[in-house]
Amino acid sequence: MIAHYFTLKALTQEWQGRFDNAVLGDIYSQSKGELVLAIGTPDGDYSLRVQTNTGRTGVFMTEGYNRAKRNVLTRFEPAIGRSITQITMADRDRFLLLHLDNHLQIQMRLFGPQANVFLLDTAKHVMDAFKAAHKWIGQPPPVMRPAEEVLSFETFTTRWEAASGSKTWIQQLRRAVPFLDELLATEALHRLKGTWTHAPSVNALFEATHSLLAELTQPKPCLYWEDERLVTFSLIPLAHLSHLREESFLTTDAAVRVYWRRFLGQNTFQRLHDPLQKALLNAAEQTRFRSQQMAHELAQPSRADRYEKWAHLLIAQGVPIPNGQTEVHLPDLFEPGSSEVIPLDPKKNGMGNAEYYYDKARKTRQSHHYAEDRWLETEALSETISGLIQALAQLKTAQSVEHFQTQHAEVLTKLIGHQHLGQELQPFRRFQIAGYEVWVGRNARENDLLTFKSAQKHDYWLHARGVPGSHVVLRRSSKTQAPPKSVMEKTAAIAAYFSQAKNSSLVPVICTERKFVRKAKKGTPGAVIVEREQVLLVVPALPEHTI
Repeated sequence: MIAHYFTLKALTQEWQGRFDNAVLGDIYSQSKGELVLAIGTPDGDYSLRVQTNTGRTGVFMTEGYNRAKRNVLTRFEPAIGRSITQITMADRDRFLLLHLDNHLQIQMRLFGPQANVFLLDTAKHVMDAFKAAHKWIGQPPPVMRPAEEVLSFETFTTRWEAASGSKTWIQQLRRAVPFLDELLATEALHRLKGTWTHAPSVNALFEATHSLLAELTQPKPCLYWEDERLVTFSLIPLAHLSHLREESFLTTDAAVRVYWRRFLGQNTFQRLHDPLQKALLNAAEQTRFRSQQMAHELAQPSRADRYEKWAHLLIAQGVPIPNGQTEVHLPDLFEPGSSEVIPLDPKKNGMGNAEYYYDKARKTRQSHHYAEDRWLETEALSETISGLIQALAQLKTAQSVEHFQTQHAEVLTKLIGHQHLGQELQPFRRFQIAGYEVWVGRNARENDLLTFKSAQKHDYWLHARGVPGSHVVLRRSSKTQAPPKSVMEKTAAIAAYFSQAKNSSLVPVICTERKFVRKAKKGTPGAVIVEREQVLLVVPALPEHTI
């Protein structure tokens, strides 16, 4: 019930007065489906983060202002610099409203697949919209529709009977009382547990529902956990979740903030972890199957011995075998009393066929040895995959999964490819060092793209000296920005790590501005000529943070 009407109402009541006359210092988006309103107050800066993605709609407040340096889109510019005169909620509908000092209004629709944020002019028409702006600009905003209050037993009975076609009691109760979501409807029925067998008493259900709605006006917010996994937020304690660990909060604002931070973290973790786990399990199954097939084939009797035996028998014949025969019946000198039928190439005589079978025996033995080597490699790969699966199972955070992907990037790419790594579709490996971004090419094509298409002329360019490796770019916001020595050294360590010298104790890494790097004429992708280089001697290593 994170985006429930009563939750949003409780948040609004806590924010009223606290942010009156605060200034909207910035409005921007740097994540899909999220709009951030930076609010400045005498006590400090805050960020109101509005979530509009389907299945994760809501709003929460965090302390501080953390706009990224890149990939950020400024929104609602007419509202920037204006004061907030009041924060209100629509009557019995999930719209949060920010009233501004120039009579503009920011309206947040916080429910359903059409969740959105609108900037309204003084005539209350849409000046801009966070999503589908072309559809809304110049139009009236969505109509607010207050939910019906079910205050009397008669009204409840009428609505309960009208919803009698529902598949479950929970669905019927939700249709009867619009303010109940699945969590609250489940709680209301749970509180009547043991008082009915075939159908709940309508009178008892009305009383339980009426009591539940009254409790929502006096919030006692809490989060429910199963071990370290966040299960849900609730505005009040719930009896049907008493088997879970309950964490209580003094304010709805605090509980919602913790919920969203953990929820978004879990969501990012699952987005990265689950496709990777599935792909590794599939790779493990395929590798096991190949290994079993190889082992079965290797266990079969070798045909090389049979070919060699036929060659011996053909050589041992006292009578020459002329061309033109497709087979010959010969006594088996190795097993007295038996004979062998030997297929022949009619274009060859007996001696020619013998030489053919000797050669075939040799090649078959070589293939057998090669198959044994491949089987051993497949078994080793199976152990590697098993180790990766076990290591992945120990990870609990999105950051640890990102580090795992970077640490095992080479083997993971060979096993499952980039499309299964669960990462955002963006080129290059990306790291963050003390606020600076570092981009690393994954292959020759990306090296070219990074150096000659994506990097700015004033960015720093690094590469392990004298050995093949990745192109590495340290991003700078301007040509006057001077990264600290520690940042340069850590970036050089990344370049050393993604090179063929990664196992050396110390690696020389060349560094220059991107404008002093040019393509080698008629060179292969990634081949460059570097001028004005400096050399850093570093230990190959990766930083802790990826982006």
